[in-house]
Amino acid sequence: MLLEIRERERVVLVASLDREKANLDREKSSLDRERATLIAFLDRERATLDREKANLDREKASLDRERATVVASLDRERATIVAALDHERVALDQEKENHADGQTKAGIARALGIHVSSVRKGWKCYQDRRTTDMVKQTSRPISEARKSMKDAVEATIAENLNRSIRGMGREFHVPRMTMSRVLREDLKLKSLDVVHWDGQE
Repeated sequence: MLLEIRERERVVLVASLDREKANLDREKSSLDRERATLIAFLDRERATLDREKANLDREKASLDRERATVVASLDRERATIVAALDHERVALDQEKENHADGQTKAGIARALGIHVSSVRKGWKCYQDRRTTDMVKQTSRPISEARKSMKDAVEATIAENLNRSIRGMGREFHVPRMTMSRVLREDLKLKSLDVVHWDGQE
């Protein structure tokens, strides 16, 4: 009788232990699944972070290239501005030197009775060689030259109104501005109404 009781107790104990073991196995399996899920989640997060880091690296590289381009462009613009300012400074110094005596090239040309281009050439020659050999006064005042050609110019215009000031200047061997003054001042003509300023014969 006692043996039967002990056997039943043993069977009950074994059954209880089996149930506990089954419960533990289920809990372990659940923990394994949770662990696998967590590891997969962490792997996905790590991959996402890696992609974001790669995108940030590409954006940084792009910004660095844009910055380098902007800096290079600003450097070129600064160099251009500096060169322009230097050119303007040289031009102003040259102009100041040209007008040191209070006269312009046009005023000097009128005073000497020569064309302003001759003054420019003479000034350039003076700067290059420190000589004024190229600046020579004409043999007679320009007003006399204009007076002597007045009738010839008037006859030429009467023959053909479609003449250019440049062409007539070449024909009479005088500068274009001199021919223009003959038309406007001596013949009292509005040159643009009579001839073409820049046209050709």
